[in-house]
Amino acid sequence: MNYKGMNHKDIQIDRKDILFQPWVGSQYGDSSLFKIPVLIVGESNYTDDVEREKPHSTFTHRLIESIIAGSWKHRFFSNIQRTFVENATDKDLREKFWQSVAHYEYIQDWLRGPRVCPDDEMWKKAKPIFKDVVAVMSQRF
Repeated sequence: MNYKGMNHKDIQIDRKDILFQPWVGSQYGDSSLFKIPVLIVGESNYTDDVEREKPHSTFTHRLIESIIAGSWKHRFFSNIQRTFVENATDKDLREKFWQSVAHYEYIQDWLRGPRVCPDDEMWKKAKPIFKDVVAVMSQRF
């Protein structure tokens, strides 16, 4: 899959313990629909087959590309889109929205399935990584 939406490919968080690099839309920041940087933070990702999801670092990018294309849907992402834009089912508007925002998963470990809670160690590990992500995103835009 290509990452045509990833004009900010140079946004890479340089930490050995980051599993999922954030999505940064090509219009993120001052050029966005909102004229400000908007970072959407999800809790976690889950899978029943970690090997199938490799490479993990591009998982968020592939996920957002599939949402833009309309080939994958999830209530969390639909609700987020509808919070910001009126018609989240329109492909052009979906693309404009996702190109205007950044998205990051707070927990940097795979969970076994939906509605599985991250453990205390996952929460503890995530905090310093998140601080670094916010610092990098703030410096860039």
